Amino acid sequence: MTFRSYTLRELRRRPGRTLLTLLGIIIGVAAVVAVSLATATARDAYRTMFDSVGGRAELEVVAQAGHAFDPTVGLDVAEVEGVESVVPVVQAQAALLTHTGRASVLALGVDPELDGLVRDYDMREGTPLTGAAKGGGPVEVLLEAGFADSLGVGAGDVVRVLAPTGLAGATVVGLVDSPGAAAFNSGAVLFANIDDARRLFSVDGVNALQLVLAQGSAVHSVEERVSAVLPAELLVQTPASRGDLARDSVANTEAGLSSLSGLALVAGSFIILNAFLMSVGERRQQIALLRALGATRRQVTRLLLREAAVLGVVGTAIGLVLGLFASIGLGRAVGGLVGADLPGLILSWQPFVTGAVLGPAMALAATYVPARRAGRITPLEGLTSDGSETVASGGRRWPSYLGLVLVALCLVAAAGLLLGTLPATAAAPLFMTLITGCVLVVPLVTPALSRCWAAALVPVLGMEGRLAFRQLERHRTRTNLTVGVLFVAVVVAVSMGGSLLTNVRDSADWYDRTIVGDYFVRGVIPDSGTMRAAALEPRIEQEIAALEGVEAVYPFSFLQARAVERPVVVLARAFDSGPLPLDLEEGAPEDVLSGLERGEVVLGTSLARAADVEVGGEIEVETVIGPVKYRVAGLVTEYTAGGYALYMDYPTAERDFEVVGADLYMVTAVAGRADSLGGELRSLVEREGLLLQSQADFRQLVADMINGILGFLWLLIALVFVVASLGIINTLTMNVLEQTREIGLLRAVAMTRRQLRQMILSQALGMALVSLVPGLVVGVAVQYLLNQGTRAMGGMPVEFSVSPVVLVSTFLAALVISLLAAYFPARRAARLDIVRSLQYE
Repeated sequence: MTFRSYTLRELRRRPGRTLLTLLGIIIGVAAVVAVSLATATARDAYRTMFDSVGGRAELEVVAQAGHAFDPTVGLDVAEVEGVESVVPVVQAQAALLTHTGRASVLALGVDPELDGLVRDYDMREGTPLTGAAKGGGPVEVLLEAGFADSLGVGAGDVVRVLAPTGLAGATVVGLVDSPGAAAFNSGAVLFANIDDARRLFSVDGVNALQLVLAQGSAVHSVEERVSAVLPAELLVQTPASRGDLARDSVANTEAGLSSLSGLALVAGSFIILNAFLMSVGERRQQIALLRALGATRRQVTRLLLREAAVLGVVGTAIGLVLGLFASIGLGRAVGGLVGADLPGLILSWQPFVTGAVLGPAMALAATYVPARRAGRITPLEGLTSDGSETVASGGRRWPSYLGLVLVALCLVAAAGLLLGTLPATAAAPLFMTLITGCVLVVPLVTPALSRCWAAALVPVLGMEGRLAFRQLERHRTRTNLTVGVLFVAVVVAVSMGGSLLTNVRDSADWYDRTIVGDYFVRGVIPDSGTMRAAALEPRIEQEIAALEGVEAVYPFSFLQARAVERPVVVLARAFDSGPLPLDLEEGAPEDVLSGLERGEVVLGTSLARAADVEVGGEIEVETVIGPVKYRVAGLVTEYTAGGYALYMDYPTAERDFEVVGADLYMVTAVAGRADSLGGELRSLVEREGLLLQSQADFRQLVADMINGILGFLWLLIALVFVVASLGIINTLTMNVLEQTREIGLLRAVAMTRRQLRQMILSQALGMALVSLVPGLVVGVAVQYLLNQGTRAMGGMPVEFSVSPVVLVSTFLAALVISLLAAYFPARRAARLDIVRSLQYE
């Protein structure tokens, strides 16, 4: 028999333990791959989409505040070395209305004669664009073929386009297969003649010049040369830069998912360590026989490492596949969070290579200590010992002291994160290291906690409880490992669950304070990343205000701007003398309201942190009329664009940004007239091709956006608890095997099967309770660190609070799962035959 065949035989002999080890590897690898792929897709989706729709253009010239400008500036740009072509474009967000419904689209006004220099079109059906519409007739548009198919639209069909000038009829003259358009938001792109686009969207000139560079030109060098010839109000950037705001909006979600996937790795590692330590204990006599037959210590050590490597490779392969499938659902959830139909997963080799390395490495690292221990078993020791631990053996203390060092270092590093001396990318590794250190420290507190719980429970549980706690004391290493895995599950549930509920509650409070009104009238729902929306005709406000039952109409616009050398969103809205509809963090409401009326602004805390400005300071914002310095009247909690936003009174925005039509009208009904007003508003929006939402509809939309992410996080937390329960099954099963003769003696002296089951269940209860005290304490501490880290790194001032629901739910979940996991070992122990048990060796 070769060592290889021995390895495979051992894996087949213990399918439960093999499955347990595989699950630890699979969950860890799958979590890492799924989170890496999904967050990379969310992070790069807008960059990829705008880069794709830009075609061959590697640079574009735009205005600092996103407004239109004179295209003749392109004459100077065309003379710059490295610029091959300059193509004018009008870009705007619009709503496309068809017989099947509505869709938000990116409208591109292009010059049919020049656009071929930037984009490739393959006509699937119909004809190309020709000249602009004459005499106010329907404009001609092209649609991406896949997008048109999803809407049930074909060449020759007539659709309607909602623009700031109102509803306009449009004839779909052709369907095109365009790789760039198809990559943008599932192909939601509409092409029209540039003159028609200027008229529809009230654009005087163009709002982008797309630059095709000469072959071999360095993009950065050309960018610098182009920037030198542009007037101050214009800038040159890559097309992908339009997606920067969206990536900021999912940064906190990405950090949370990365931390949770790291914890799955930690939990999986301790499960593997637990399983192999038990395997070594159970196979002591076999290992001793191998040593007696001539196997060296190195060969025995390699034997267990080979088993770990086999399980690591198999578990990693399964984990990579499951991670890929899980990333599809998670990617859709993240897409819902940013309010956009993101393209398919952006597959890259990095997550798979990372998972392929982490899986076997995690298995080998977790098995190294058991393998070393197996190699040190002498033939005499293995053949004369039953493998059970004694109270005196206890295990070595250096891992616990190492854990104390890791915890201390992590606390120092956490202070560095809070102070900004360490980058935010260090948060996830720091989190993993902190939890690992805490688990290593658990053996220092387990004996004291076990004695405390024994003193409290033995009077209730009786003799069975006393025997149960004695067994936990006899098998300290095994008990400590299982308690460690349960500890990780409790910490994950308390810290992540508490953070989730705190953030959800804070966002709900934010919506309550900022989104006022009974109804919302808009053209399309903007995605929460770019905040681009279709502006409405100014007359719509007057028509809404004229309806019977309307108390007030508040216009609201999302404006693109730049501040502190980065894109920001200006939230222009009307304010009245009533309660301030902002989630104010700093500043008195009456002072903020009067400041807004004077033309001051209110900053989101993330933007204020980036600008290093406080209440009373100034911030410079690029506007249509040029750079303007605004006094800061207050700071608010703001979730739009990740907090990189500022509020401005609507008249101020009309003056400085030349706003034409609001993106949204918030309508407040007269008391008792909300229902009747809803009917009148529905008639209006149907006539004008608009979209109507009630307050309840809007809240449901927001809830749907975050439920996907929350579902994945809760699922991962549940999986960690499942892994922990498997560890309990493993521990108690091993205890039953080692106690076979003892169980036989207990049964011989009249212990009933019910009492035996109660003893095994009491062991599970004891491990659960011992893990709960440090787990709950550390979980709350980690939640606090997460809360403070969010405030320090992202500037989001979410108030810290401990959720009694999470604490109680975690406490009950740990107890219930532990007792359920003990059912199978208890059942096995109760079925042992007394005679055979007494003969067991």
